[in-house]
Amino acid sequence: MAENKRSRKSNFTAAECSVIFEEAEQNIEIIKSKFTSTLTNKNKTKVWEDITAKVNSLGVCLRSVSKVKEKWQGMVGAAKKEFSKFRASQRKTGGGEKPASPKTSSKKIIEIFGDDPSFSGIQGGLESGKIRQIFFPNSK
Repeated sequence: MAENKRSRKSNFTAAECSVIFEEAEQNIEIIKSKFTSTLTNKNKTKVWEDITAKVNSLGVCLRSVSKVKEKWQGMVGAAKKEFSKFRASQRKTGGGEKPASPKTSSKKIIEIFGDDPSFSGIQGGLESGKIRQIFFPNSK
């Protein structure tokens, strides 16, 4: 029964994460592009294969393209969470401690995605989950 159990790969090292970030930063326009023509998708696939090859060249562990993409998405997601918490704590009123700044790695991702609506929300937008009652003064 123990023979069928898959061995777990090691966690991504700081060096691997650094390579993923640096390569993704250099190719961010291709990675973020929403246009989905065949040519664009081939470019994205090629970029992710190149990033994976560079991560694998470190010799830590053999990673697949999907695992490297998943790690990048996790890094971006973690940066989004940190950015949201930081912005929410900045908007609080009253005294208390200064809000903790995001980590350095998250700051770099925030700089890349900072103005992107999928990252920071639509400026001046309304919360769609809240119900608002509108009162008309002359209606019966």
